[in-house]
Order: sequence, then C-alpha cells, then structure tokens
Amino acid sequence: EGYDEKPRLLVHFAMAALDKGLHIDAMCIFKSTVERICASPNAPGYFAEVLHAIDARIIINVRETCSHQDDLAGALEDMKLRLGVVSLWAGNRSVALAREFYRTGCLH
Repeated sequence: EGYDEKPRLLVHFAMAALDKGLHIDAMCIFKSTVERICASPNAPGYFAEVLHAIDARIIINVRETCSHQDDLAGALEDMKLRLGVVSLWAGNRSVALAREFYRTGCLH
C-alpha cells in the first residue's frame, strides 16, 4: 500500500533471508531498513514487527560473538536502538521501557 509499506516488506524479506540461513544478507537488509524506520518520531502500524526485527539483529550479533569470541558491542548497540525506539514510541513511563532496561542490563 504505497511507500509506507515498503519498509515493512523489507523487514519481512530480511526475516525470510534469516529463515533460509542467510544471516549476512538479513543483517544488511535489517541495518538499512530498521534504522530508517526507527528514525521516525511516530510508531508505524507494524511496531511489533520492527521490534521483532531488532531482536533478530541482536540474536545474530550474539551468535556471531559466541562463534568469534568478540565482545558484545554489536548486540549492545542494537539493544540501545531498541531501548531508544521503545522510549520514543511507547513513552518514558511505560512498562515496556522498564522491560527494555532490564533486558539491556541482562545482556550487558
């Protein structure tokens, strides 16, 4: 449905790439698409799908960290992105934001 649906389709395309084991391709699509969506001051109608995509990025980063024994910088960066998005879109006093702080603390 027009230009507004293009980022949503790209999120689904990236998830399909991830399902097929194409982690690098999925990360490239996620990076360009998710960050563009998250720059918007208003939550899109597919808010939950965006959070799911950010979660997928975090999981990929953690798996890469475990296999290469790097630090968790990429995963933490994505957690901060998710935290910022929830704060912006759900509000600073939301239960969802408190949950995001907890998740970030657990990962850190």
